[in-house]
Amino acid sequence: MNLLKELLKTINDKNKEINEALNTKIDYNFEEDYESIFVKFNLDNENIEIRFEKWYEDNINDFYEISFLRNNEMKLLNKKDNSFKILGIVKNIIFDFIELYKPNAFFYAVSDNSNSRMNLYKKLGKFISNKYNYKYIESDNKFQKDKANFLLYKIDNILKEIIQTFNDKNYN
Repeated sequence: MNLLKELLKTINDKNKEINEALNTKIDYNFEEDYESIFVKFNLDNENIEIRFEKWYEDNINDFYEISFLRNNEMKLLNKKDNSFKILGIVKNIIFDFIELYKPNAFFYAVSDNSNSRMNLYKKLGKFISNKYNYKYIESDNKFQKDKANFLLYKIDNILKEIIQTFNDKNYN
């Protein structure tokens, strides 16, 4: 019985630790350059950058691609202990971006297609969709070759235009 109590306490402690990490907040500012809006921050000696690259298309307004860099690599999370903190911060930055810039549509992609990363990004997309009333699509290779894609959009008739944009740019 003591073993079961210890195990439950360990699980509860770990869940509390994860929840605290996922709610990590930092001070940051959105910066802009000629092609994107971005946030850079340092956490535990790691340089993190979230970019919201605006796509300039005649038929789509306020369409962004979200990308994540960790120490200049296209990988947001790894096996390090601070991944939950980084994810929590990134989640809050995305929420602030949506509230401030009100994009009509945006997408992000997973290039390594690992099951854990895919599941995490799916959950993030569904959570954003529910919180901000975006329609949500996940698609293997539909928009960009060799990547799983997650698209969120507000306006019903924009989906056809987005797919055409990807086709025109030869991503398929």
